[in-house]
Amino acid sequence: MLCFKLIFVLLQCKPEYKVPGLYVIDSIVRQSRHQFGAEKDVFAPRFAKNMKLTFLYLFQCPPEDKVRLHVKYNICKDLRCFWPYWKKKNCIF
Repeated sequence: MLCFKLIFVLLQCKPEYKVPGLYVIDSIVRQSRHQFGAEKDVFAPRFAKNMKLTFLYLFQCPPEDKVRLHVKYNICKDLRCFWPYWKKKNCIF
């Protein structure tokens, strides 16, 4: 429920709050993986379901913040935070 609420808030928030919203998602996933381990992480699969849609919402931010979004996207891709879930659902973008 938290994941869907957070994505819904990102949809409706002002453009200047979209990048900090991504950092909130990243913080939740990292803390969950640290606390429970990658095998028992419950947040990464839930956020991964709608990650493509989430990034579409996030790219409605100001142009100067898009560089930060690309950096964070590449970090997620390199660390493969959501990769197993994207691969299963064939929703790689």
